[in-house]
Amino acid sequence: MTDSEEIEDSKKEKRSMLDGLEAQASGAGKTNKSSAGDASSAGWKSVSYLDPGRSKTLFLGIVFTLIFYVLVYALGASISNERIKGVFDIFLKPRNLIVVVPACALFFWGIAILIIKRLRLRKQKSALAFSIIPQDPTFVLNAETAKLVLGRLEKTISDPDQFLLLRRIRISISNLRNLGQVSDVSEILRAESEEDVARHENSYALIHSFVWAVPVLGFIGTAIGLSVAIGDFGSVLAGANDLSAIKESLGSVTSGLGTAFETTLVGLFLALFLQMLAAIQEDEESKFLNDCSVYCQEAIVSRLRISSEK
Repeated sequence: MTDSEEIEDSKKEKRSMLDGLEAQASGAGKTNKSSAGDASSAGWKSVSYLDPGRSKTLFLGIVFTLIFYVLVYALGASISNERIKGVFDIFLKPRNLIVVVPACALFFWGIAILIIKRLRLRKQKSALAFSIIPQDPTFVLNAETAKLVLGRLEKTISDPDQFLLLRRIRISISNLRNLGQVSDVSEILRAESEEDVARHENSYALIHSFVWAVPVLGFIGTAIGLSVAIGDFGSVLAGANDLSAIKESLGSVTSGLGTAFETTLVGLFLALFLQMLAAIQEDEESKFLNDCSVYCQEAIVSRLRISSEK
């Protein structure tokens, strides 16, 4: 068996163990709540806040694109300065629309994803301020005091699973009776942390594809513009008999060149801006996940006192 296969088997074993412990923890934490099973009705699930979903964000992206074009059209019509007006015209020229509109749609779809992720991250961060573990330095966690912590958890919020941090705490301390060593709890928390990091990274797959696709659309516009310009220039040379006629026909040629460079400019600018915003959000989420791991280490693992008796 290769090293990669051993690592994969180890991950599967961890996931299987977590699934079993989570099922037990869910049953233990909801014995007094007949209707608490429908967690989605109470708020965002911890496993879904990292991935805001495609249908909702796609709809918002389309709405943002429509609003953007309404504003561009209105402002472009009201501005008299030719240079500023030319910037708005880049998004409105008929030859540019076939490339610029899809590029803007992907850009605003990515913006919609980042907005929802920002709102959900703010909600998740609020869990760090909850007083779940007693602040008494002499307090220790064992099978008995875990009941106190779970009680405080239920009093603090009706459905802790809507918060990533509280979900980790619930899963770990609800199974203290089934664990023999502190290292077992630490391993559960470490596995949960790895799962959350993996979900965090996967939630950016769509945005990263947009960052790749938007400039590609710009380059497609470049190819279209150059082909149109070359074709028009050939027609000009074939149909013109004198220099003055050639000069009069060069307008269509320069229009094609304008499409080539303008669409590339739009694609590169949108991709750069989206990548910068995504990097900022991704960094903040990574810091939050690290804060959750540090919280669990200091508030749970360092206070555990598990009896070796089974």
